[in-house]
Amino acid sequence: MKAAWFPAISTHIRQTNDTIASGRHSSLLEKRLDEEISELEGAALQLRATRNACRPLLRLPPEIIGEIVELLAAIWPACSGCLPSKPTSHHTEERALGLQLGWVLFGHICRLLRSTLLARNDIWARNICSISRSPASVLLYCALAPFHIDLSNYNRIGGPGPPRQCVDFIVEHMRSSRVIMIQEGGWGNSEAIFAYLDPALFSAAHFTHLTQLKLHLSAYPRDEIVTLTDDIFLLPEMVAPNLRSLSLRNYIIPFNPFTLTGLELDFDYPTYLLSPGVLMDIIRRCHRLRSLKLKNCIPMLSTDAPGPVFIASLEEVHLTDIIGRCIGLLTHLTSPTSTRYHVECLHVATEYQSFSFFRDIAQTLRTKTSTSLTGLQIKLEIYSCTFTLYELGKPQDLEYREVNPFCEDYREHIHYHLTAVDGPQLSNMLYALSEVVSFAAIETLQITAAFHDTYNTMCWATALARFPNLGTLYLSNMPCTPALFALEPRESVQEVVQYDVAVPRLRYLWLDILDVRDTKDEVGMTGPDRSQFWRMLSSRLRAGKQLEHLRIDTLVIEEPMQANRVFIPRLKALVPFVEIDQVQERDPDTDSDDSEPESGEGSGFGSE
Repeated sequence: MKAAWFPAISTHIRQTNDTIASGRHSSLLEKRLDEEISELEGAALQLRATRNACRPLLRLPPEIIGEIVELLAAIWPACSGCLPSKPTSHHTEERALGLQLGWVLFGHICRLLRSTLLARNDIWARNICSISRSPASVLLYCALAPFHIDLSNYNRIGGPGPPRQCVDFIVEHMRSSRVIMIQEGGWGNSEAIFAYLDPALFSAAHFTHLTQLKLHLSAYPRDEIVTLTDDIFLLPEMVAPNLRSLSLRNYIIPFNPFTLTGLELDFDYPTYLLSPGVLMDIIRRCHRLRSLKLKNCIPMLSTDAPGPVFIASLEEVHLTDIIGRCIGLLTHLTSPTSTRYHVECLHVATEYQSFSFFRDIAQTLRTKTSTSLTGLQIKLEIYSCTFTLYELGKPQDLEYREVNPFCEDYREHIHYHLTAVDGPQLSNMLYALSEVVSFAAIETLQITAAFHDTYNTMCWATALARFPNLGTLYLSNMPCTPALFALEPRESVQEVVQYDVAVPRLRYLWLDILDVRDTKDEVGMTGPDRSQFWRMLSSRLRAGKQLEHLRIDTLVIEEPMQANRVFIPRLKALVPFVEIDQVQERDPDTDSDDSEPESGEGSGFGSE
């Protein structure tokens, strides 16, 4: 189909050609043809724009298109980055040489989109270090917009650094940045970015736009990082009146914490550059702080130091260091009872010769425990132990959730992990915690114990009796534990038979594994066999303390098919709701002869 005006243009072209062939054309003909060509090219551009206007997207106002571009650039950000100065086997993928910004490739967009994109200076400023050309070539598009310097995932350990001009650009324009995020490996590389980032650079400039600063250097011993010296805090503090988040790893700069809402100082090796006076001065000035994370950098604080510092806005605290240093800081730090604490104490055995550290830890919790605590998780490993206190609420980490009673409807409030701890600790832990935590309010309890068989039935009964209102009990990694004997009511000889029940309100018993094989006695296992397990459930039924829900993730029994016909039906007669995920002949974690779970009738049980 020909355009309506195309025959007229064709006729005009033929007439012009005839004039040229006859030799009667004017000397101005060539100039007039150039003008006509320009007019036709302009008309073609207008036609293309009219064609593009048929697209709903391009009929939108430029302001709306700009907002769409912002969203798309955030979802599909620029990711190619400045090409390395030297080839390396670590960079196997080929990077496109075109100017790429997320989903936009300049050769494939119309003028309206191009002009709209070029007018969004903040997009270019946010991606100035993520585009395949040098940052200086993109500087024109940024205008006065503050930069977003992000090289967090740029280098791989052992790989080359970015080109020198890229490093020079970063050093020169850091003061004009709103966000600086640099994460790098390869300190020994002369082209590494951190080789040019002495802490003095942050003291010598004003960062008026900076709101977030993240400087992460890969793990190296302190003596290999020449910038980590004791005199860093003699330098003037960085002037950044809008700084909200500061995260430093294996790196330190002098800073003013007054405006911070998040502070993280992380060292892979013990690096105690902060003196007690410097750290306490930082904490005293953290009036707006919400998140505090310190690892391997806490100085030893004396007990006779000035009174504790209260931070009213504090929401979470993460500490990792030698136990004495963690306890010292927690003694001098107070916050609202809603603050969440996650503490990892190292080298416990070298600091304490007995279990008295539980008492010292409990003392730090006197002003930090919430009255709404309803859950307790205890993990006793071979050389470590953990306790976590929960309150009702939405979990903080929705991506990773361990399968346990706390994975839903509970949020972590206080978490302590202690390393280099040897021997059974359950009794000492519960005794210390009972002084600061109301065990009567605990409704859900999880116990994971590597030494569970070292406690006899009386020890377990004493431990569980501390929780009179316990409704849910989860025993993990305890396939044949005497703790189950403690759940059996004991009859008292009187005129009327009465029962002494250790956990009278228990309604839900969850076992991740239960081994009821008769042969387990040959290796010294002390848990109940099939008859004893039935007796425990039956005695609770007679005492009026019947379980309502029994869940067994893995049932270990000699004959799985016989279990379907005898053992499991009897469980269902004693407990209204029974769940059994799989039945096996051998313990998959301890027995040498691995076996697959039985299929068909042998797995996936449930009844109501």
